Amino acid sequence: MRYYVTSTSITDVGLCRTVNQDSIFTYESERLQLYCVADGMGGHSRGEVASAEIVGALQKWVNQLDLERHGKEIEPIAKDLESCLVNVNAEIYRNYNQNDTCGSTIVALLIYSGHYAVLSLGDSRVYRGYGRRFRLITRDDTWQNSPAAAGISQDKLQSNPNYDTLIAAVGIDESAEYQITMGRVGYRDTFLLCSDGVYKYVSEEAIRDCCCRQGENIQRDNDGELAALTDEIVCNGAPDNYSAILVQVHFRYCFRSLIRAHKGN
Repeated sequence: MRYYVTSTSITDVGLCRTVNQDSIFTYESERLQLYCVADGMGGHSRGEVASAEIVGALQKWVNQLDLERHGKEIEPIAKDLESCLVNVNAEIYRNYNQNDTCGSTIVALLIYSGHYAVLSLGDSRVYRGYGRRFRLITRDDTWQNSPAAAGISQDKLQSNPNYDTLIAAVGIDESAEYQITMGRVGYRDTFLLCSDGVYKYVSEEAIRDCCCRQGENIQRDNDGELAALTDEIVCNGAPDNYSAILVQVHFRYCFRSLIRAHKGN
């Protein structure tokens, strides 16, 4: 059983900002796919520079990637990608954080050899829809998820002035530790990568509808799905930059193999 991957994306300044500090990246070849949403830190210096540095580093990485050296396993490629992101973190910190804070969140999705790897730092997110199931597969690097908030009730967490405060991002410290999640891609998998300008201004139901397929054999209109998210963001004022990439995995079945398997039964 073979698969192929399709995607569509949006990135927009929103209705209240004058600069789009988000950057997105899409790379698709027959063997490997890589997607990224980087959200430059608003309210700080040159967030758009930090997110653009990340995208530039990813472009260089895929240009130099030697798949034959890595073989068919995704783990060494994901580790190599992590090294690239560790290096760009150091570059941003060294070049742009002398007198002010310059940084960006990141989520990156790598698909290779029937598996996926997600790398993240900050509060941009990746959701995964598989069949009618749906879940968030990244963890926000925010105060309420830190050890400092352990043991505090949910009501007190949400009323705390530190709630939703970003505690980690690319470039704000000398070193960076990325979250990595890996798994096997499945039939009818869909991934949504998005900045907080998306998920903070649309309902979870809208995100679920975007990620979960309703038909068994129908290839959805991905552009239409993101248009629906955009409409809801705009209806809610679009106060922030917003960016999203919707990635869909399609499987091709080899009918000869199915026939052989049937005869074997």
